[in-house]
Amino acid sequence: MQNLKKILKRMDLGCSYCYTKDVQCDTHHIEGHDIPNPDSVENLSYLCPNCHRAAHEGKISIEALKNLEEYVANDWGKLYR
Repeated sequence: MQNLKKILKRMDLGCSYCYTKDVQCDTHHIEGHDIPNPDSVENLSYLCPNCHRAAHEGKISIEALKNLEEYVANDWGKLYR
């Protein structure tokens, strides 16, 4: 997970929901931690603190969240060192 956070920081991405770049974003487990392979790119989203909180409060639906596979695609490979 540490490598993932470094890669996302190098990519200079904003929130995958509201696209703000004004704050540091966090990874969010879309389906939670109690599933097989919870840290897979299909279960992680990259959210600013406001959207992260809203997702946990149910104000942003699971369907509205982009997972990292959708958001980052194959662009991460050029930044993985």
